[in-house]
Amino acid sequence: GSGGSQGQKGATGAGDKGQKGEAGESGMGLNTKTSAYTLVASDEQKLITTTAAITVPSGVFSASDAVTIYNNSGSGIYINQGSGTTLYLAGTATSGDRFLAGRGVATIICVGSNTFAVTGGGLT
Repeated sequence: GSGGSQGQKGATGAGDKGQKGEAGESGMGLNTKTSAYTLVASDEQKLITTTAAITVPSGVFSASDAVTIYNNSGSGIYINQGSGTTLYLAGTATSGDRFLAGRGVATIICVGSNTFAVTGGGLT
């Protein structure tokens, strides 16, 4: 019998370029406060600028959630450990309310169930 016919040669070159993706978000969201404020779930990955106390509540955040606080005043404010939460000063075994100096910046990170670590400049 005769042999089969030869297969066609494949096309050469690269395929068409894919569609360009949507632009990513530019930085953190912003939430501006001027009176005492308790963090809420939608504050996750946001910058809170404030001139008054912040409270970290229980039952709102999950491990890896983070919120950054900027004290937009010349006076110190407190970051309060809410009822049922443990707020550690990062790198220490010290827990409880923290003091953030004027113009200080602090990041609060949820590290476990109702357990947080806070770190930053001007934080004691």
